[in-house]
Amino acid sequence: MGLIALLTLEALLLNGLGYEGVLRLWQTIVNMAGSKVSLEVLREHRFKLDVFAFQRSFSVIAALGWTLVYALLKQQQQAIVQAIPFVKQSLKQAIYSPVTLLKSLSSREKLVFYVAFGSFAAVYAFFIATLPIYYDEAWTYLVFTRKGVIESATYYPMPNNHVFFSMLTALFSLVKILPTLQIRLVSAFSALLTAFIFWRLLRDFSKTGAALASVFLMSLFGFFHYAVLARGYALQTLFVLLAVYSLQGYFTTTAKKYRLFYVLSMLGGFWTIPTFLYPAIVLHLVLFFVLNKNIKQWFQATSQLIIGLWLVYFPLILRNGLSALVSNSTNERVPFAVFLAKLPEHLHLTLNFLIGFNTSLQVGLYCFLGLFFCLIYLFFFKKFTIETGKIWLLNVLFFALFLSPFLLFLHSVI
Repeated sequence: MGLIALLTLEALLLNGLGYEGVLRLWQTIVNMAGSKVSLEVLREHRFKLDVFAFQRSFSVIAALGWTLVYALLKQQQQAIVQAIPFVKQSLKQAIYSPVTLLKSLSSREKLVFYVAFGSFAAVYAFFIATLPIYYDEAWTYLVFTRKGVIESATYYPMPNNHVFFSMLTALFSLVKILPTLQIRLVSAFSALLTAFIFWRLLRDFSKTGAALASVFLMSLFGFFHYAVLARGYALQTLFVLLAVYSLQGYFTTTAKKYRLFYVLSMLGGFWTIPTFLYPAIVLHLVLFFVLNKNIKQWFQATSQLIIGLWLVYFPLILRNGLSALVSNSTNERVPFAVFLAKLPEHLHLTLNFLIGFNTSLQVGLYCFLGLFFCLIYLFFFKKFTIETGKIWLLNVLFFALFLSPFLLFLHSVI
């Protein structure tokens, strides 16, 4: 409460008195303390106008943010205390459940799994060790990794800092290994875990199909590219699939641990790259529509996510300002007509990057439309029960495919 009171007082003073009023108040306090200072000295050397403008905006944001977080924490105080042992147990189960699953596989499925994942792990390791470092990776290491976890968590000079990824690489820097491995191993582990979650999700449909689809995923150039290079996109993709996996588990069992995993996955994705907002909107809308008869649970998940986001981003905003997060000079909105004109080329280049060779836009669109109409057919005309669990994964895919293009149109950024 003391912090909120101080921030509120600061916000009232800065916004109520204005720049000149604050300078005169400062001068009065200094003079009462026995020193002499002129308004010119304060204006030019102690409290410049740009500093005042930032502090005035930040004080309002900080006061409102901490008030909201305090109210949410107060509302869920008892639930948070009761949740601590539950969180420990759930995380322990999450760590051991893949091991239990692998032990339960048949001999043939084990052979396929270990050969497939082992082969790609060996390929990733080869390229991690041999590919030269490029600019963004060098920047990550020099500015964030080697300076430690605190610097990685709080310094945001440009969107080049994939915050949570940089923090993990900083932890790897504590191990006496080559700098190349310090920054690239996080990407490789994230990619392999992403492929594992992907395989785990599809295995409910078909064991053979899951194996083939996982090999195809790991073979894609876009996936391979970010599995090797030290950027946060593989980690972000991992959190997207973890959120999908958590939703499927929660929809089919209503176990609270899956809602916890969902919130943690969303928090990890946002903490890695703010553009996680796009899949987050889609997934949270899915959660909203599914929980329309128990909206209290949706608000609980939302409030927990808000608390987590404020706690992890407040130090970053305090040091760099809110504009560091919400403004990106390299990706600005363009007029809608320009956006529409560039959209086909953008989709074409994106598809080429993912596949790894110059493919046809028409082929990609036909595949997209085919999958889209298959999902519509399954969603509206096939009868599934919640006990099967499979329809909920299809629901997530359906909403993602249906809503993602609309988000791109609303943003108008190419």
